[in-house]
Amino acid sequence: MTDPAAAAVQARRSMSADAPDKALGIWQSILLEQPDSVEALVGAADCLMALKRSAQAIEYYRAAAAKNPNQGSFLFGLGTAEAAAGELTDARRHLEESIRLDDANPHAHNNLASVLLRQQDRQGAFQHYQRAISLKPDLDSARRGAAAAAAEPRQPIEVYMSRGFAAINKAEFAAAKHDFQKAVISSPLTSQSWAGLGLAQLGLWERQEALESLEEAVRHDPENVEALYHRVIALRALGRAEDAVAACQDVLSVDPSEVRAWAARGAIELERGRIARAIPVEVDSPTEESAASSVAGSGPIAAVDSLLALQEVPDATTGRSRAVLRGVDLLDNLDEIRLGLLVGTIPHTKLSALMNAVRESREEVDDPRLAAVLDEIEVRASVELAKLGRFS
Repeated sequence: MTDPAAAAVQARRSMSADAPDKALGIWQSILLEQPDSVEALVGAADCLMALKRSAQAIEYYRAAAAKNPNQGSFLFGLGTAEAAAGELTDARRHLEESIRLDDANPHAHNNLASVLLRQQDRQGAFQHYQRAISLKPDLDSARRGAAAAAAEPRQPIEVYMSRGFAAINKAEFAAAKHDFQKAVISSPLTSQSWAGLGLAQLGLWERQEALESLEEAVRHDPENVEALYHRVIALRALGRAEDAVAACQDVLSVDPSEVRAWAARGAIELERGRIARAIPVEVDSPTEESAASSVAGSGPIAAVDSLLALQEVPDATTGRSRAVLRGVDLLDNLDEIRLGLLVGTIPHTKLSALMNAVRESREEVDDPRLAAVLDEIEVRASVELAKLGRFS
């Protein structure tokens, strides 16, 4: 072959002319005659990297580094090839060693930062990106990398959902909204993420936005009972009573036993003065046996019907109108508690007021079904007060 020095010049010119395949052939020819030529080993490795054949490049860089282990540029090339091949542990080790030998190489810092970012070491990646930028301010890849390292990593949708609901339970609605927005971006076709966003928006009193999010949730899953029910709350908050009543029916068409929908519909009708519409069924005076059977097996619908029917229990001293007013007051307490539960804060004063109202009503109720409903309300209220440390 021609003189090795002249061949090396020709190989470098070919590489500069964007002909790495031609340059590789020249370097390999040199290596046939001079297998220990470090220049040819590194030249061939550089060509292979340009041809995106990083696994083969590793062998050439490794051979060159073995002949001169204190040459930082050889270790830089080896670490870069290993990173391209996905061998991150070795890449990190060799790039760190190359920086120890030559801390002024911005590309070594940049490539090491890329490896660290892939290994989820965001802090370490950011530090090396910053070092690369300080050495070479126009290194755009380092600037983009630094921004990526500083940004919040994308999490699985389950993480955002869990964090969002945890924030709602703490009444941290802005944080909840932030997480649910990320959940929506991560999975825009998931009904639950839209439902969570709508719930957070309700907590922030963003009523129209909440309604839009909840309707999106229902569009993706028409049987999402939580989204359907919270849509009732949003419509009611917007003053759209007729639509809210219709929305209650949407909930009940999916789950006829959804107590909240029955209670919400009754409360809305009571607010509008429609007492008859607020009472789904008329409660007849049962026998003791039939009453016990009804309480034991009727389920939530009958329980709500019975609760609403408290309005119809005659008052021995002041008559039907007094009983109706007491029923309305009881439902108002329930409604405020329900809204409190919705936004994650339970009003203990309302819980106490509810318990007092129940106790007063029980003294005048001789219907076993109604008595059973009142017992359940008092137990539930007692449990919530106990959670707040205010019940004794």
